[in-house]
Amino acid sequence: MIELGMHTDNWRTLSGSFEAACESAVKYNLEHIEFAVIHGQYFINAMGYEPGISLQSNPRALRRYLDEKGLRVSQIDGSFPFMGPEGSSFGVQYVQQSIRFAAEIDCPMVDTVDGAFEIEGLSRDDVFRITCDNYRQVLPWAEDYGIVINVEPHGPYTTDIDFMRRMFGLARQRQDAEIRPAPVFFNSRAYFRSSIHCTVPSVRDMTSRFLATAILSHAGAAWSLYSAICSPLAVDTATSLPPSSPR
Repeated sequence: MIELGMHTDNWRTLSGSFEAACESAVKYNLEHIEFAVIHGQYFINAMGYEPGISLQSNPRALRRYLDEKGLRVSQIDGSFPFMGPEGSSFGVQYVQQSIRFAAEIDCPMVDTVDGAFEIEGLSRDDVFRITCDNYRQVLPWAEDYGIVINVEPHGPYTTDIDFMRRMFGLARQRQDAEIRPAPVFFNSRAYFRSSIHCTVPSVRDMTSRFLATAILSHAGAAWSLYSAICSPLAVDTATSLPPSSPR
């Protein structure tokens, strides 16, 4: 069964609040939302003109509010650019606190991403080494809290299939995480929980297959890094996915 949801970030261009986005989700009978988190305070958000949630807010109160609306959080958007030195300085602690917050509201996943541009002055190998270290710091948090870390294809590194295969392959070798392409979430503004089962030969083919199956207007495959709490799976982009969602 496919269940539709939405990202509250759609209301950012409308200067809309988180509450306005949730009201719209209820109006159109959606059961799932995703929202971005702010590591600190943002005055536009505090004034009610931005639909994110501060990590300093009360997660228990937020969960009560969402329960009253009949909404479940499918994923937290913890997408400060995670690759490179700024990912080390700012992204790691941001994602760690996003993981803690997600667990408090019974959200199963936290999204991570790179930035829009290549990092000036660093080779791809330099970025790769730093990126692996950044994920190594957040995966123990994900394991302890039972949260899946997603890697969203977005910028020059996450859309580089060789870079991603290398990173996931290294994690498998070191048994840092169980890794597989995630058949559930897309870089679109419609999010799905689905039991679709297919063979995925590549990221591009995965996107096309789900476009045909789910009739999306825009989609990009998301990758998942799983904490090592299950039996290891030798999974790559040519592997058949299990016929169930991660959680």
